[in-house]
Amino acid sequence: MQYTKKMIKPKGILYLSVPIGRDYLVWNAHRIYGRIRFPLLIKGWELLDSFGFNDDLFDKDECRQPILVLKNR
Repeated sequence: MQYTKKMIKPKGILYLSVPIGRDYLVWNAHRIYGRIRFPLLIKGWELLDSFGFNDDLFDKDECRQPILVLKNR
């Protein structure tokens, strides 16, 4: 995400979709972003809007992949 931040101009918009649920590392495949990893992922970005995202997703065993609208600070 820090590399992406350098590629997008200040105040530029990024549409991001990642798996959201309980923090979990699926060995050698991908991560699921939860209460611990998610804030680290969007650090330095402003969350403008989302589609399909709410804080309840962090407490579920299943994972969803909402769309996040982020603005480069």
